[in-house]
Amino acid sequence: MSSEVGELSFRLLGRVSAVRDGTPVDLGPPRQRTVLAALLIRLGEPVPARHLVEAVWPSTPPGAAAHAVTVYVSTLRRTLREVRISGDADGYQLEAAPEAVDLHRFRRLVLAAGQVGPETALSQLGEALALWEGDPLGGLGAAPLVGRTVGALVEERLAALRRRNEIRIALREYPEAVAELSRLVTEYPLRQELRVPLMRALHLSGRRDEALAVFEDAERVLRREVDTEPLPELRLLREEIRTGRPGAAAESFDGRERVVGDHAAPDHPVPAQLPVDTADFTGREEVLDQILRLARSSEAESQVTVVVLDGMAGVGKTALAVRLGHRLAHAYPDGQLFLDLHGFTEGTLPLDPARALDRVLRDLGVPGDEVPPTPAERAALFRTVAARRRLLVLLDNAGFEEQVTPLLPAGPGSLVLVTTRRRLSALPGGRAFSLGVLDSGEAAVLFRRVAGPERVGTAPPEEVDELVDLLGRLPLAVRIAAARLRARPAWSPRHLARKLRDEQRRLGELAEERRSVAAAFQVSYRQLRPAQRKVFRSLGLLPGPDVDVGAAAAVAGSEPWAVERSLEDLVDCHLLEQHLPDRYRFHDLIRAHAATLAEAVDDQTERRTALHRLLDYWLVTARAAVDRMDTNRTTEPLTVAHPPRHGPTLTGPGEAADWLETELANLVAAVGRAARSELAAHSWKLADVLWRFFHLRGYLDHWVATHEQALDAARRHGDRWEEATVLHNLGTAHWRLGQLPAALDHYQRALAVRRELGDQSGTARSLGNLGLVLRRLGRLSEAREQHEAALDLFRRLHDRPGEARALGNLSIVEELLGDLDSALARHRHALAVFRELDDRPGEARTLGNLAILLRKLGRDTESEEHDRAALALFRQVGDQSSEALVTAHLATGMRRAGELAAAEREQRRALELAEKVGDPGLVHEVLLELGDTLARSDLRAALAEYHKAAEVAESVGNGYQRGQALERVGDAHHALGDTAAAAESWRQALACYQPLDVPEAATVAERLASLDGQAGSTAG
Repeated sequence: MSSEVGELSFRLLGRVSAVRDGTPVDLGPPRQRTVLAALLIRLGEPVPARHLVEAVWPSTPPGAAAHAVTVYVSTLRRTLREVRISGDADGYQLEAAPEAVDLHRFRRLVLAAGQVGPETALSQLGEALALWEGDPLGGLGAAPLVGRTVGALVEERLAALRRRNEIRIALREYPEAVAELSRLVTEYPLRQELRVPLMRALHLSGRRDEALAVFEDAERVLRREVDTEPLPELRLLREEIRTGRPGAAAESFDGRERVVGDHAAPDHPVPAQLPVDTADFTGREEVLDQILRLARSSEAESQVTVVVLDGMAGVGKTALAVRLGHRLAHAYPDGQLFLDLHGFTEGTLPLDPARALDRVLRDLGVPGDEVPPTPAERAALFRTVAARRRLLVLLDNAGFEEQVTPLLPAGPGSLVLVTTRRRLSALPGGRAFSLGVLDSGEAAVLFRRVAGPERVGTAPPEEVDELVDLLGRLPLAVRIAAARLRARPAWSPRHLARKLRDEQRRLGELAEERRSVAAAFQVSYRQLRPAQRKVFRSLGLLPGPDVDVGAAAAVAGSEPWAVERSLEDLVDCHLLEQHLPDRYRFHDLIRAHAATLAEAVDDQTERRTALHRLLDYWLVTARAAVDRMDTNRTTEPLTVAHPPRHGPTLTGPGEAADWLETELANLVAAVGRAARSELAAHSWKLADVLWRFFHLRGYLDHWVATHEQALDAARRHGDRWEEATVLHNLGTAHWRLGQLPAALDHYQRALAVRRELGDQSGTARSLGNLGLVLRRLGRLSEAREQHEAALDLFRRLHDRPGEARALGNLSIVEELLGDLDSALARHRHALAVFRELDDRPGEARTLGNLAILLRKLGRDTESEEHDRAALALFRQVGDQSSEALVTAHLATGMRRAGELAAAEREQRRALELAEKVGDPGLVHEVLLELGDTLARSDLRAALAEYHKAAEVAESVGNGYQRGQALERVGDAHHALGDTAAAAESWRQALACYQPLDVPEAATVAERLASLDGQAGSTAG
């Protein structure tokens, strides 16, 4: 059935597509369609840009991913005129009628079917299911959105199918139910919930043997494929069908078949103490499979197998051990023992070995008066009693090895499962399996199972995904949150997510009457020694995602060797993770607990001093690293209240860059944390240190974000000098982003403040950068005035580096104004100064600019030599942005020499680099160069690149660059003979150029006039 409503409709339940008045709409490449699908799934809701990036790119997205999403949304806005896509680079929201999207129509029909009589419900479910046209989200490839969402959508379809057939059975429409359920069981042979209504429909229609055959088939398939038994619900139904008496199974079946071994005492029952298996147990398939294989191996037959499941509080160790116990119980006919050792139980002392052995011996049939008095004798008797038995022993909640060792059977063939919050590395023969949190898909499934389909059945998958992410995918937290949702009919998943987004309240929300996440963590904390507790609390002050020993020592105020020992102890207790060598991080919920403890235990002065030490450590070390990377800038001495006593050894630019890359997220977070604290000066100091690294590596988003926070802090604290510095740096960031009006505004404001303060050096720098922006805007005469003023001021200040930069900038403007001889002389003068100063980045930039000018002068050999020299220097200093630009320029020389294949190869390499650093202006320039190369052999291929360049420029509001791209689009159409398309593109280019007063406007106007003249001649 078509889901078209009105003029435009969308399909997600099959291949992602759109139809306008019966005609398919071209939705562009798979990544663009993925962005559309993500917006349609959360129709009418804001979708953060980072979620769209995560929906499109697997693992680590490229640096330009956020920018690419902006381009995709811009294109979708033009393509889908009937709908509204609001928002900006932070996030987007698509507004359309729910009836226009097949997924939302499906959900509405399913929801309505639950509120009407069976005949109407059957009709509505049929209409809903007819909307499915294949696998959902088809045609999107391996996008993460598909992996995260398709499973949940399929579950919705299966739930609707099962509901339809339950209604058919109630209406005695057995043939229809049997036909559809048989197909579904064939398609999903492991889905036992589909076999239940099939067996019932067959039995009620008089086909008893076929109903029992469905069970027998399930038994075979489950044992062969996943080595498990049919669910109790299925077994009970089989017993009812066999006997013809409802409830008969309850008298003869307890959900587990047991065989009593001949080593058990005849007058004592075989212990079967495993707790009830968790019905909604989810995930852990890989570790389950590993342990099951281990328990069934030939090695396990000849010795005792000891499996240790360790992990943080609430991660699901006991649930996994119980699931394993039930899966393996039949292989241990002489008994399944369970002991809670209370190693981590609030208000209860750990169970000592003597009491544990007394209980185990009695459970195995040893009379109480024969239990020996001493622990050693009891352990010996236990080994004797257990020697000829196959036992499964589950020791839950172990605190230390000494609790476990006396309870290990000595004879071959037994299995011991141990759960613990700490690593029991000294346990003899133990095979350790450390449990982490669930993956996103498993956590979402668990949430849905606990909350129940009636509470989350119609919730968009993205809502549940966000919920489990907020819960850190910790099973205990997921269960508590889902149970709270189930118990509160007035709540929706969206409401619960709003409550959990508040990090200050999150732990408090994760509590029930008899259990809470915070209480589970607190038990682990109380097991720590005082030094470990102090380090744990101090780490709660960290603003970033992880920490190394140096930063941990700074915030704790201790020696690195002592802090490292505490960090390793916290790892062993699963209160901290070591995700990389020498780097540590919290689980999000444990981080919140550490922060809460720091607030409760340590006074405000202690916390402020600890944060001050940490910020000083990062400020000093980051400054040293940036200076090591960019050796050609002189920086003033840095004075801090708490000079770091220890820090990383950074012997060269490579190590410095590696340290900055590793600490990037922490340094960015530190700027924000400082800006919100009493230590606000650290925000602008650290931002001013980091901009050089952001510039060299193209981290433009981080550049803008840190400086906006620092600017706000500087203004709040009335520091005008720093306000001007941050404004200037922000102007440079916006210039790199191609956001020229914003760059112009920031530079002008910085210049005004610096003039007000009498800061001549800063004034000269702001004048020079104003000239750069004016040049990009095509206001060349104004640009020359600014550069000349900057050059004059730098010379009066005897600032040789500033003079060299001003010479280079002025020469580029003169080149654009057509004064090539003067431009060449100034370039050579600038190059001489940079070489005199041994400023390699400045030398490299000047060589690249000289190469462009020499190419214009027809001196191609010299141009290539300068480009190659510049490229070597850029690679040496790690400036990937400039490396990409020079690579594209070298390819231009190849194109001019007729080496088109080599030119295209190098330009695509340059494009990859440009996208990696995330510089839209650079991406635009390389796309134009690539298009110019392709235009030599394939004009339509060139058109595609020019259109991409126009979209890039539009996404950042760069009218000049958009005009450049559209001008080339018009040229290509004209060469193809499509004068109408050429005229339209040139008109659009002219509209971009005219407000900027650039010379290109006159050129395009002449072309349009020429076209109009040709049309007039033809008409005459």
